Amino acid sequence: VAAHRGNLDGQYLYAALMAELNPEKEAEYIKQMEEAAEGGSVYALTHYGDLCNSGDKGVPYDRAKAVEYWRKAADKSFPTALYYMGYAYHTAMSVDRDDGLALMYALLAIEREFPRGYRLMGYLHYYGNFLEKDYDKAIEYYEKAVEHSDYLSLCYIGNVYYNVKERRDNDKAFRYFAQAAEFADRGEIISGLPYSRVALCKYYGHGTEQDIVAAADFAFKGAARNHKNSIENTFQIIIHKFRISIPFMSMRKRTERQIVSICPFRGFT
Repeated sequence: VAAHRGNLDGQYLYAALMAELNPEKEAEYIKQMEEAAEGGSVYALTHYGDLCNSGDKGVPYDRAKAVEYWRKAADKSFPTALYYMGYAYHTAMSVDRDDGLALMYALLAIEREFPRGYRLMGYLHYYGNFLEKDYDKAIEYYEKAVEHSDYLSLCYIGNVYYNVKERRDNDKAFRYFAQAAEFADRGEIISGLPYSRVALCKYYGHGTEQDIVAAADFAFKGAARNHKNSIENTFQIIIHKFRISIPFMSMRKRTERQIVSICPFRGFT
């Protein structure tokens, strides 16, 4: 009804829903979503921008266009777009890296209690490129993100204990990764990152019993979610192991086919 009455937010949401329900007409509905974005709908600017960033659903991959759309939505204080802009500045995504601006957008997102705003603050404290490097603060913000239902931040808490030499505690890291994987199993995390991290721990026996086959299973689960390069690295490790293990040759070939099927990841979690 909102779309029929000319409401652009309604047009975008209706088109997005219909594209899912009628894949044979997806191109038609994608065009309507783009029109809503060009018309200034904050939902469309943000989420169509996300499609530009990932190149999904036949939308041309164009990160510069994604950032252009997100900036317009962020100027209207849309929380998701505030986070996206902060992340773009933190990672130099079609803009010059500027962690000062990343901090500004993170704080604006947190003002609106957007969960990933807390995660972005954790990143900024973890890497220390603008703020002073502070792992305790990073963990504190990651924990706040989890409290606000951003369960993927469990992986980033785990990363502190897995990657930082002076904080290394593989048992604790694995517990966080495994907890995140449980949320992923329940559909509360869409990223394949938890599976990738559990696979790594299983492969090396870090914080858990070494189990190459279980590592492969978790790696496959991550690949099914088209996770970024870390999952491909996990596959490469497993492939290397299987090349010298005759009983696992069929699994190795399955692994290689899975890697070939994964498109280069262009979005972010």
